[in-house]
Amino acid sequence: MSAASGTRREDPATTKTACCINLGCTENHLDGALVGRHLETNAWTLVERPADADLIILNSCAFTRGAQEHSLATYHELMALRRPGARVVFAGCLPAINRQAVRDAGYDGVLVTPRTLHRLDGITGPGVSINASSSGCVPMSADRIGLSFGTASRFPATPLKDLAKRAVAWLGRIPGFPLPRWLWQILYIPDDATEFVRISVGCLNRCAFCTIPRAKGATRSVPLEVVVERVAEAARRGKRLICLSCDELASYGQDIGTDIVVLLDRLTRLPGKFRLILRNVHPEWLIRYWEGLEPVFARGRIGYVVMPVQSGSDATLAAMQRNHTAEEYIRLVADIRRVSPRTIVRTHLIAGFPGETEAAFSETVRFTRRAAVDSFIVHGYSEHEKSPAAALPGKVPEPVIASRVRRLRNADRLNRLRPFRWLPLRP
Repeated sequence: MSAASGTRREDPATTKTACCINLGCTENHLDGALVGRHLETNAWTLVERPADADLIILNSCAFTRGAQEHSLATYHELMALRRPGARVVFAGCLPAINRQAVRDAGYDGVLVTPRTLHRLDGITGPGVSINASSSGCVPMSADRIGLSFGTASRFPATPLKDLAKRAVAWLGRIPGFPLPRWLWQILYIPDDATEFVRISVGCLNRCAFCTIPRAKGATRSVPLEVVVERVAEAARRGKRLICLSCDELASYGQDIGTDIVVLLDRLTRLPGKFRLILRNVHPEWLIRYWEGLEPVFARGRIGYVVMPVQSGSDATLAAMQRNHTAEEYIRLVADIRRVSPRTIVRTHLIAGFPGETEAAFSETVRFTRRAAVDSFIVHGYSEHEKSPAAALPGKVPEPVIASRVRRLRNADRLNRLRPFRWLPLRP
């Protein structure tokens, strides 16, 4: 568990104390940052320990079955830890995705979802509404959305992280030193020089394994000029890495008459020595818009892209409802590499999706050798009862999933020896 930062010391006899526990993805933690600021604006003092709080807000995750179970276990733990009279509020994605599971856990209070953060106003008491809070979260009921967060507390500076970054940067300045591509990824670990700027919430895609659209709805984009100004302001403050935060990045603008090409074109023309980090990028949209994106990538301002492919098998991709093929993904990565050789590309793979045969899995293994990605993260398929994939036949046994995960992770280790990963870069 992690609690919101910003603890203030006040007279315990006169102050109201609150603790926000944030689980799951970065976007959830950024929601927690808004909740924390909202509480402080309304005269609550944030504390680190749930046992010291009058109000405990559990910002839950339910992306996978395991995440849902962890959220429910955390709720029971908080109920046991709370002091007499303290209130626990169940918030986050789990109430939006599986309300019944929350009720079955014994919770009978107000449910607060990513789209109904305004319900906190009735809990925190009269004062400033959460929709009027000056922060970067995107409550779906708000008109004014998209301000930046500053450094996220989920990524604190540490001496080891700083030392690793300094070492990689120093080695990179040695002429001809064969520093491998995959080591450059260390430079993109978020730290105090990183700014998170939220550009949207929700997702237009309908991947069979995913429950995000159920929790957050279709993409709702931050106005273009607001994003541009927030990034420009972060650059003026000397931020070297600016991460565009969202649930799915590449469908940005579809609801407000613009698109990802226009956004990235504007951002990569801004002055300042910063690079963009693009996370949660669905390749379908980049494939669709590549003609316009090619000159944008060629400027060299996009340093790091996390672009999940999920499988190297076209049959599995079709079952996942991914709307692209493995070959299209390979060509897209090759195009990015051609026009912007310094851009780090990372992907995600799911092993053991329903219906994945041994032949289909072998295609994914071959994909890892063909695609010029710098690294990939492997997840074993974890079924969520509220996802479309829950109804699919051909469930893969857990031991087989575990074996496939190990094989793909071993493939990633071997791939680090591939020649392109040892080409020196100068970020």
